[in-house]
Order: sequence, then structure tokens, then C-alpha cells
Amino acid sequence: MAPWSSTCITGRIRTGDEVTAGLSKLVPATKDVHRSITDMGLAEDIARGRHIDLSAATDLLVKVETGHVALLGRIGINTKDATGATISQGEAIKRLTDMYGGQSAAYTQ
Repeated sequence: MAPWSSTCITGRIRTGDEVTAGLSKLVPATKDVHRSITDMGLAEDIARGRHIDLSAATDLLVKVETGHVALLGRIGINTKDATGATISQGEAIKRLTDMYGGQSAAYTQ
């Protein structure tokens, strides 16, 4: 277990194995370590907000990061824009952040 993975990445307490496993999925999907670290924080928010484990939340983000945004419709996020076109990956991440951002921090208070 890497010593940095328990709290330094997202500012929340997780086991190093959970964080390492999440990052090992996100980094290949995003091809960007910094973005993956940011997504890991969002995964924690999603996990708390949806009452699912961190692995399931990370899997959801991996799917969105690889272009599978339509699955967000299953969790109540509109995946179409005003013209009826499917939203971009960036917009999907923004909508997830709008819906679940801050859930993990709220849980710890």
C-alpha cells in the first residue's frame, strides 16, 4: 500500500487499496494522472451520495470517461442537450459533479 493513498489524494480517509484500485482503473481511462485524482474525489462523492461502494462509483466514472454517458440516464441524469444530442464526456462529468459534489465531505461533518 502506498503511504500517500490513504488521505492525501482526496483529503478523505480511504484504505490505500481502495484508492490504488480506483486509480488503476481511472488512469488508463483518462490517460491523465491529475484528472484521475480529481475523478477519484468525485467517485467518493458518488459513492456517498448513492450509498454504493467506491469500486462501483469508480466503475461508473470509468464508463463515462470512456464515452458511455447514456448510462447516466439510469441514475436520473439527463444525457441529452437542448437539441437532443447526447452530451459530451465533459458535460457528463459536470452533471455528476453538480449532482453529487460535496457528498463525501458532508458525510464526514
